[in-house]
Amino acid sequence: MKRDFTLFKYEELLNAFIAQGYSFLTYRESLAETAGKFIIVRHDVDRKPENSLMTAEIENHLGIKGSYYFRAGRKEREVSFITAISSLGHEIGYHYEDFSNARGDYEKAFKAFSDNLLFFRKYYRITTACMHGDPLSGFDNRILWSKYDYHSLDIEAEPYFDMDVTRTLYLSDTGRRWDSKASLRDKAGLRNGRNRTPDWNEWKTIPMEKSLIRIGKGDGALHDIYIFRTTDDLINALSSGEMPDRIMINIHPQRWGNSFVPWLKEAVIQSLKNIIKRLLNKQFL
Repeated sequence: MKRDFTLFKYEELLNAFIAQGYSFLTYRESLAETAGKFIIVRHDVDRKPENSLMTAEIENHLGIKGSYYFRAGRKEREVSFITAISSLGHEIGYHYEDFSNARGDYEKAFKAFSDNLLFFRKYYRITTACMHGDPLSGFDNRILWSKYDYHSLDIEAEPYFDMDVTRTLYLSDTGRRWDSKASLRDKAGLRNGRNRTPDWNEWKTIPMEKSLIRIGKGDGALHDIYIFRTTDDLINALSSGEMPDRIMINIHPQRWGNSFVPWLKEAVIQSLKNIIKRLLNKQFL
């Protein structure tokens, strides 16, 4: 059986980018780039931080850097992983879920975000953050910034707000596939259940017009043009020289592993999650 989402396949993917002459930048480094051929490898550390350390070590061995975003729920237990991964030259960011945890209480969520950021900054100078998309919550964490400005906390950028997806191809492994069909949050637009979402000009942190959170269908997003199902599809497109010059890929390291039993368990669980997400997607349509 040919397996996708193994660490062997991950290293093969990274080597395909290297072979095509891509530079690897952290998300923060990319903010200063106006030209060139580069990729940002963003890692959302949702579970199994030991897997994140393994991907960080693979990248370090290849001489490349990525960005690792940690959630706050297990922050005390993950300090050693934050320290180890940052020591390899990778960026550390905050993977926030404070608004959904606070069940839509803006003030409580902002205080939690500020406190969690202060904790993480004891170990790394965090300057970027990205939301955690809880598919079972009716609260989209990004809506926190309709009432608050993350720049006031010295957060320079959030990829869903500050990346032009008509210039940068955004791809995510959500659902163990690269076409976002199994995602509720990690795709274009903003879903807020049946609640009213403030108009963009009412937000305290206004996302750029061509950002992932704001762009509409047919508005020129590169992920509507470059569509892949498997990692091999992505590697083949790279090998054919068919990819754009600016790319961000979103990796969830818990999905990537070589040992068969954990790999199979992750595959089965994710298949069940995808069924639930498809049902939830229909409710939002």
